Amino acid sequence: MFGEYDSEIMGKYLVKLRGEMPRSTAAKLSKISNSYLRSLEKGYHPSTGKPIKASPETLIKLAEAYNVDPNNILTKANYVSGQLRLFSKSGSFYSTVEETKELYDIQLKTQENDIEKLFYNNNYISFNGKRLDMADKQKILDMLPILLRSSNEEI
Repeated sequence: MFGEYDSEIMGKYLVKLRGEMPRSTAAKLSKISNSYLRSLEKGYHPSTGKPIKASPETLIKLAEAYNVDPNNILTKANYVSGQLRLFSKSGSFYSTVEETKELYDIQLKTQENDIEKLFYNNNYISFNGKRLDMADKQKILDMLPILLRSSNEEI
């Protein structure tokens, strides 16, 4: 399913991700040298002509500079082998490739069913037959942290 790092394919992909951004700006944002970024985009080292391989750390820096998901760029680079390292705002963790789909589905369902989103995006939420207006919904949302904190402290 996953192959070797292909420096030519990755080079073209990095150029595509950079888009209209000047290379010097991309290098500065990612904290790598302009010449190194040029080599990565060309896919080979200029003095030796040999293929050049970006480290996962470098690709993560580039992903941040290009405002793309690091998982996408690491997957494109084939930096996966039995385990896939997933990155999020709170850090990173490892997961098998098979678990990744399940984790994604759980995260998606959790986001879709966020109470605050449900309250704000649904005009037909009711309690005891009475439709809740925005003020009622806000009162409930304001109380949830207090209720949840109390239940967690009792455990």
